Amino acid sequence: MRKAIHFLVLLLVLGLAACSVPPAADESPTPDFSAGGISGPAVATCTAISQAAARPDNPLTEAQPGDWSIGPEDAYATIIEYADFQCPYCASLAPILAQLQQEHPEDVRFVYRHFPLIGTPEEPLNPKAALAMQAAEAAGRQGMFWEMHDVLYGRYTQWATQEAALTEEAFLLWLGDSAAELGLDRAQFEADLTSPELAAEAQAAWDQGVALGLPNSPFVVINGQSLNLGEQMDILLEQNFGNTQSGFTSVQVSAFFYIILDYTLELTLLEPRQFQECPPLVADPAGTYIATIQTEQGDIVIRLFPDVAPFTVSSFIFLADRGWFDDITFHRVLPGFVAQAGDPSGTGAGSPGYYFGLEADPNLLFDRPGLVAMAHQANAPDTNGSQFFITTAPAENLNGDYTIFGEVIEGMDIVLNLTPRDPSANPGAPPGDTILTITVAGP
Repeated sequence: MRKAIHFLVLLLVLGLAACSVPPAADESPTPDFSAGGISGPAVATCTAISQAAARPDNPLTEAQPGDWSIGPEDAYATIIEYADFQCPYCASLAPILAQLQQEHPEDVRFVYRHFPLIGTPEEPLNPKAALAMQAAEAAGRQGMFWEMHDVLYGRYTQWATQEAALTEEAFLLWLGDSAAELGLDRAQFEADLTSPELAAEAQAAWDQGVALGLPNSPFVVINGQSLNLGEQMDILLEQNFGNTQSGFTSVQVSAFFYIILDYTLELTLLEPRQFQECPPLVADPAGTYIATIQTEQGDIVIRLFPDVAPFTVSSFIFLADRGWFDDITFHRVLPGFVAQAGDPSGTGAGSPGYYFGLEADPNLLFDRPGLVAMAHQANAPDTNGSQFFITTAPAENLNGDYTIFGEVIEGMDIVLNLTPRDPSANPGAPPGDTILTITVAGP
C-alpha cells in the first residue's frame, strides 16, 4: 500500500507544471561559459501571458437557472460536478467539494448536477442510481435537497454497495425512513419519489449526460476546465493493482481528489490578481536596493543586484510594492539546498501573469549559501515570474540556468531554520512558514 500511495503522489506531482529548481545533484554538469557567455547586464525580454479566457455560455461548463448550488452566484470560481449517487468515487468526492467551498465561502460556488449511470435495458449500469436521484429531487421539493444529498453519500455503504444487497423494495423503505429522519413529510416524499415526473427527470439526466459526451462520473468542471476524476482514479488503480475494483481506501481516494481540486482551484483563484502587462524597467543598474522579507521568525535582508539582473530586480520591486508577496509561504524548503517562495497560490505553479527570460552573469555562480535567484519551469528558462529561491548551500549544478538577482546580508539564520517542506514528496503538507510582506528600499 505504501508503494501505491507513493505512486499516486508521484503521478500527481509529475503532472503539475510547477516553477522549481531541480534536485541537488553533485553529478550535474557545470555549463561551459568559455564561449558565448553573457557579458554585462543583458535585460530580459518579458511577455504577458493570456489571462483566464472568457467563459463561453456552455451548459456543460456554466451554472444555469435551476441548478442545485451552494455559494454566491457572483463567486469567481464555479465548481460543477456531474455525479451519480451510486458512484463510489462520487461518495468520496462529496465531502471534499463541501470542504473546498467552505474554505473559500465568498469565492467559490458549488453546483451539483445529476448524471445517474442508468445505462440501457441491454446494458444496465447502476441499478439504484435513478431512485437515488429521485429521492434527492423529492427531498428538494420540500427544501431539503442538500440534506438528502448528504445522507445518500454519507451512508453510501448502507444502500449502494453489493454488500448492502438491498432490493428495490428495501431501498424504497430505506429512503422513506431517511426522509422521516430528516423531518420530511414522508407521505409526500414517497409520492414524489415514485412519480412518473421524477422518473422521467432521471432518464432525461442520463440522456443529457450522454449527449454532452460525459465519459463517466464524477466529472468536474472548474471555470470551464474539465477534470475527469473518475478516469484518473481508474488509471491509478489499473497501474497499481491491475484492476479498477480494489486498491485505495475511500479516505485515500478523497485525499487524492482534494489534492487535484485544491491545486486547480488555488490557481483559478489567483487569476484576478494577475497582471495584464509586464512591469516597467525601473531598476537603476548603478543603484543600491535593499529588500526586507518580513517573516514570523524575523527579517531576512537582501541586497539586490540591478547591475546584473535589471529586469528581474524591477519585477521584484513591482510585485513587492503591490503586495504580491504579502501573506504567502515558503512553499518549498529543502534543507541543504533551497528555500522557495513567491507564489500566492502556494501550489508552486502560480505566476504574476507574465514571464520573462534569463539574466545570468557568467561570473556570478551558485558557489555559496544565501544567493537569491528566480525559479522557473523545468527546462524553460524564459518562464521566470514571481517565484524565487534562496540557496542554503552551494549549488553549482544550477550555474547558468537561473537568474541570481540578490544575496542575503542579514537573517541567514532564519532561512536555515525555515520549516522543511517538499511538495513533490507530500503535496498535502501543511502550509510553510509565512512571509508577512516584502519591502524594497532604493534610489
